[in-house]
Amino acid sequence: MVVYDHGSPTGDQFTFPAGGGTGQWIALAEGIHQLSLFATDSDSPARSAFSTNIVTVIYDKSPPAGTFAVPLQTVFSRGTIEFQVNATDNLTGVAAVAFAID
Repeated sequence: MVVYDHGSPTGDQFTFPAGGGTGQWIALAEGIHQLSLFATDSDSPARSAFSTNIVTVIYDKSPPAGTFAVPLQTVFSRGTIEFQVNATDNLTGVAAVAFAID
């Protein structure tokens, strides 16, 4: 079996027993990958074929980033202070933002 990412071979090849197998790993760079495979029949290479099943994998190892939009820098105030933040993550989005007061 040969693994493909966006239609190009990854260089990874695996051999499985009849009926399939588990425990094979491939190294992915950070980003969005569309994986497919080409399977070769062990007794008749003429029966080899591309998989019709394409799997999308998002590998995100970078944490989200956040900045304060309001207040800007040091603010002296009496009473209520409004907080606004900008939180971004370039691949998988931001699930939550939390504030801490020292």
